[in-house]
Amino acid sequence: MTARGVQLSRTIDPRGIPSLEEVHAAVHNALRKLYGKDGDLFEVGANERSITHRLALYLDAAPIFRHWNVDCEYNKIGDLPKRIRAWESHPRYDDLDAISVYPDIIVHKRRLPENLLVIEAKRGSLGGQIDLRDKEKLEGYIEELGYRFGLWIAFNGTKDDAVKIWFENSNGRCSQVDLGALP
Repeated sequence: MTARGVQLSRTIDPRGIPSLEEVHAAVHNALRKLYGKDGDLFEVGANERSITHRLALYLDAAPIFRHWNVDCEYNKIGDLPKRIRAWESHPRYDDLDAISVYPDIIVHKRRLPENLLVIEAKRGSLGGQIDLRDKEKLEGYIEELGYRFGLWIAFNGTKDDAVKIWFENSNGRCSQVDLGALP
């Protein structure tokens, strides 16, 4: 299957690809660093982009991502705009084509069809419920662009109360994952 001229892989070779548990642990550690070093972002009510930028820096430093790129609001797939069908009905005000998407954070290999993790984040309380548009975007990233894992995270006002909902690519379909006792 191709997406705008870039070959996408629906089945990812498990050799060298971090597992969900490893990705989860790296995200958990990055969040701990974010809360510990940048807790003031939560105290002053900083913008979502400020928080996700700092989180991306800590993810980039994680050893399991050393062969991956960690980017904020990256809108390319290969050299072309990143697009998903689910988002075509919800364009952004600053998108001239009204169909590009800008994930908050992604872990991928630039210019290659290797997409590991996509993160959509929200600032403010949503009562622990995922925003429908964000869920549609995560499904599109996973099902159409071949991301292996997705994470929706809501930062609810204080530094230690983020709500996290995980998703994974299960044979080309997006499914929510219950991580049980994992933090």
